[in-house]
Amino acid sequence: MESSVHEYARRLLMPSDELRPRLFHLAVLGQLLHALRDRGATIVSVRPLAWTTSGPAYRIRAGDAFWDLWFEAGAAWSHYSRSSPYLEAAAVLKGQARPLSPDLLLIRLDEAALIIECKYSASADYIGGRGIPQVLAYAVETLTGLAPHVVSRVVAPAEALDAQGAGVATSVGTVAVTDAYQFQTILDELGFPA
Repeated sequence: MESSVHEYARRLLMPSDELRPRLFHLAVLGQLLHALRDRGATIVSVRPLAWTTSGPAYRIRAGDAFWDLWFEAGAAWSHYSRSSPYLEAAAVLKGQARPLSPDLLLIRLDEAALIIECKYSASADYIGGRGIPQVLAYAVETLTGLAPHVVSRVVAPAEALDAQGAGVATSVGTVAVTDAYQFQTILDELGFPA
């Protein structure tokens, strides 16, 4: 009551180690949605943002093209009736493996895909050591059966980065670590209409 609403909310949320990465994930989603809207895309919410639901969270229309935007994209393979290379390789294991699940996936099936892995940390070992291998694996899988053009990014807090890199060209598309303020450039690389 003695401070601003913003300060009160900060004091309530910042101490929670469990909540901060989830809020960062939502903030990155918000930045991507904002960038899409700035390009004139029509955004329609099609399901709640929950791990208990399946399917894309948003349907994006840009000109005559439709894109799906996933929040936790583990069910993309079953949704599109495609075989997951990861799940096929893991089928020999006892028990059932969970599908790989990019934090965010913007996809125009059989055309192009943007893979985003959110890493809320200041640790280079965590961001690079976990995030980069994850997006490389997601890119291999996506390129194999969902889209021939793949752009992959690990998104980290701006404070964790020394500079903005242009990305590294790989056989599975461009891979880079960036902050959430670079989506216009990333959407250009993806070929998303301006």
